[in-house]
Amino acid sequence: PVTEDQHFEGSLNRCQQMLENPDIDADYYVGIEGGIKLSYGNWYCLAVGCVMNREGDYHFGVSPQFEIPKHIGDQISQTGEELGHIIDVLQGDSNTKQKGGAASYFSSGVISREVAAESCILFSLAQFSQVLTHPLQITSV
Repeated sequence: PVTEDQHFEGSLNRCQQMLENPDIDADYYVGIEGGIKLSYGNWYCLAVGCVMNREGDYHFGVSPQFEIPKHIGDQISQTGEELGHIIDVLQGDSNTKQKGGAASYFSSGVISREVAAESCILFSLAQFSQVLTHPLQITSV
């Protein structure tokens, strides 16, 4: 995604797919969509999280954003290439988005992708205030 709307739509779609899947039964469904956006002439990396309850009510949260080099943002915008693939090439590795992602790469390991994921999900969950007063059982799909 290269627009904020695409980030929101992607995270919502992930939740809706889980809600509609009869093999997945949960009180809450979580979707995260990461990507980039252009603001003030600079490209920023961000993640949007969506939390949906079993009734289909949902809320969004957005991670902190960090600037990425303009030529990389331009490349993604023009070619549709994924940032994860570009980081793989830059690092000479594979599947780096599962090993710290762009946040780790651009911060020299100081910040991990988990920070972005946690923050956007916590901001989403905050809207379901009763969730924060009860322990959650997290199940990954």
